[in-house]
Formats: sequence, structure tokens, C-alpha cells
Amino acid sequence: MQGALGRLHQGELEAIVLAQEIEVDYVVLDDLLARRKAQRLGLDVMGTLGLLLFLEKRNVLSAEQAWRKIR
Repeated sequence: MQGALGRLHQGELEAIVLAQEIEVDYVVLDDLLARRKAQRLGLDVMGTLGLLLFLEKRNVLSAEQAWRKIR
């Protein structure tokens, strides 16, 4: 999709717009272009790996569960 945010896939664009609208702490994006665009818009970005580690540190996932998903 080409637009004000540049060339992003529909889901990435929607995630960024929603993150701005509801003022989240982090937006989870793995695509490098989408991550850079979100950061330029002032959003804090986390990838899937970062999310799994975040959940493990908060005891939402055990270390074993997190590593199983990473592998």
C-alpha cells in the first residue's frame, strides 16, 4: 500500500495507525521498513523475539515456553 506512510503492507499500516490512535506503549512489528516508519512517527517498536522475552520476564510464559516458540 502506497500512502502517507510509504510502502507498507495493509496489516503493518493498520497496526501503526491503531498504535497511534490508542497510544500504546509498544507496537509489535517485524518488517524492517515498518519498524523504521513507526519509530520515525515516535512509536516504540518491539519485534516478535522481543515480545516473547518480554512475556517471559513478566512470567506470562515460562523460559521453556518462550524458547520453544523462538525455535
